[in-house]
Amino acid sequence: MRKWLFCCWFLAFSVVSLSLGTVVAAPHADETSQTADVAGYIDAIVVGNQPASTVEAGQMAVNTVGAHSHMALHYGDMLSTGPDVSASLRIGHPLQDFTLYPASQIQLVDPHTLRFKLGKLFEQAHDYFLVITDWTSLGVHGTAFQAEASSGGVKVAQLEGELIIGSPGTTTSNQQVLPACRDKLVAPCRLEPLKLLTLTKQQEAVRTYPMGRPECRTIVNAYSDVVIAAKPQFPPESLIPNFESPQARAESFRESRFESFWQPDSKAYFETLGDVYVDWGDGDRALRAYQQAGQGQRQGNDLAIFYDKLANALRLARQLDEAESYYQKALSLNPAFAFPYNGLGEVYRDRALAEIGEGRLEQASPLLEKAGEYYKHSLDRSLWGKEAGRNRAIPLTNLGNLALLDLSVITRTRRQALTAEQLQAVVQEADALFGESLDEYPGYPYAVTGRANAYMASAQIYAAAGQTDKKQVAFASAESTLKGLIDQYPTFAPAYVGLSEVYREQGNTKGFIDQLNRARELDPKPGFQLDYDKVFVYQETGGVHKPG
Repeated sequence: MRKWLFCCWFLAFSVVSLSLGTVVAAPHADETSQTADVAGYIDAIVVGNQPASTVEAGQMAVNTVGAHSHMALHYGDMLSTGPDVSASLRIGHPLQDFTLYPASQIQLVDPHTLRFKLGKLFEQAHDYFLVITDWTSLGVHGTAFQAEASSGGVKVAQLEGELIIGSPGTTTSNQQVLPACRDKLVAPCRLEPLKLLTLTKQQEAVRTYPMGRPECRTIVNAYSDVVIAAKPQFPPESLIPNFESPQARAESFRESRFESFWQPDSKAYFETLGDVYVDWGDGDRALRAYQQAGQGQRQGNDLAIFYDKLANALRLARQLDEAESYYQKALSLNPAFAFPYNGLGEVYRDRALAEIGEGRLEQASPLLEKAGEYYKHSLDRSLWGKEAGRNRAIPLTNLGNLALLDLSVITRTRRQALTAEQLQAVVQEADALFGESLDEYPGYPYAVTGRANAYMASAQIYAAAGQTDKKQVAFASAESTLKGLIDQYPTFAPAYVGLSEVYREQGNTKGFIDQLNRARELDPKPGFQLDYDKVFVYQETGGVHKPG
């Protein structure tokens, strides 16, 4: 599937490749596609408690080679992790979520089956999936569980839904038992939520036990810690975040994830999970969590807020028509609610990006104009939620980025090229918006990267006009701005992406690779995959192929 909804904070560095009369639009990044032999991909890798973009085979191996985030996996692949490496995986058709803990080994069998050989595995499945061990099979559907396997037996902790224990033939009609497992599989039984199961060489039958709250918390926290370590600390640029800090977000996720298993009838925990996933830019999981929370008895402003949250998740999941509908529903309940106007601006901006990605620039222009109208409307100080501070800084930054994006569209669609002075005037307008954003919310990192974007655009205009000295000054301003931001926010991935673009423009191969790899470690999302692939080509060819 064509990935058209790429990250806004990466956008300005890639769309404003300016020359007098020519602007190159941003390239697309293809999502990990699933062809007949593709089993899924590695979502993220964590070494200790730190994310890693690439690891050697001794740390994590796919067959005999090292692994990297968003690496495609194929049926028949053997995956193994070292003593301090965990990995989040998405496997199967449809994709299911797995967490592979340290010192573990699995083999991918077919779209609905894997063989779990050794170690510890956490699965959260929303469709049918079969996990086969040397001792038994685990048939799951809409469930979450942890399994530990060793040469001496297997232990299973069931958290959610129902788990069918026994021969694959008892859980699905089209699965075959692996020869090595055939004589060891136990008779089928069902394991209910919050129960433990053990089967060892010394046991004659499966034993089940109730799971205590402390043990449940330990199991869920281990899973949550891997998820948190693999996620970016900063929310998407265009969204008004739900949490004040990464620490508050992580703690809310850890607690809500546990309570959602321990007391699943308490719907408020699912809503908090949805809020966390939105801040992480994960629309699909956010949408699922909000749907589990449900609308309930909400009315008035409470219902408007819930509709706005649901719309944010839908937009991140690229369901733009549905997102627009829910933003409008929120406004029908409270027309003075500012947040849905910003969300509608994002919907139209995303539609414009889709048109730009397909080369339909004439169709993009009115969509960008509509996005700008909604952003500006959201800044009305009389609206609820936009009095001052961060909530105003975000749409101001959005408007600045929109100005740079619109510049690229305008220059490509006009019959006559704009002059350098006209191009610089647009860049100055964008820079003024970033400055206004920083006045509202001093140090706002996305506004700082926006300002660096403007310096980059200005440098490219000077370069096209043959004004070398001014070009170098503008590049130096972009570089110093981004380095200062990194000093202040060393885990802010967009700053490293921006710095990589500065180095790319300057022909600094090593700097480009180092900074982009660092960004990927901090935020290993699929939207970067195109440029990450460039890095691998760059490394394999010794820098023969210039990215861009």
